[in-house]
Amino acid sequence: QVQHVDLSYQCVDNGEFLDLSSLVGAIGRTSTLTSLELKYNKLSSDRDMAFLAAALMHNTSIKYVGLANNKITNSGMEILCSRIPSMKTLATLVLTNNSFDDQGAEKLAIAMKENLSIGRVECNENFLSYKTIRYYADLNWGGRKIVKQRSERGNSPIQQSLWPLVLARVNGLAGDQFTSAQERQAEVLYFLLQHGSAIFPL
Repeated sequence: QVQHVDLSYQCVDNGEFLDLSSLVGAIGRTSTLTSLELKYNKLSSDRDMAFLAAALMHNTSIKYVGLANNKITNSGMEILCSRIPSMKTLATLVLTNNSFDDQGAEKLAIAMKENLSIGRVECNENFLSYKTIRYYADLNWGGRKIVKQRSERGNSPIQQSLWPLVLARVNGLAGDQFTSAQERQAEVLYFLLQHGSAIFPL
């Protein structure tokens, strides 16, 4: 059973491009694939993003998607981001070195507010929306999904014994050029405490 697929560098010098349409059916049906690497393929068209977004939305196993060093545009990001709230298992999304700008990053920030599974996003740290993107990713890492589920159940209690696990997970958040590790951790804990309790998906 295949768990990892690496299709990096499939764009050849004669101008041919990786055709994602042939992957859609396979990705949508698989229940074992956890990692899909697509870096350095010059993916740029709205058609590419539509195929990929549709496949990821219906997949129930993929946790990592690598799209670094492609040519994804603002319009491509709009298509991809329109489906991100419906991606239930994706945990890591890599989008560094693409062609979209602050407009595309803003679409990602809006989508991350509605997504509850993506705990790590890699993109240009100079985007105006970068801190917002990272904030929602941090909340997901800390357990926002369970907080929402808990609220939908009528705010039922969470076992006290789970707090050490929550704290250990939040403690793993590191600092960067914008925010110290302590500030990132405090933001997540404040959110989780404000909403009553927390637990992360096991």
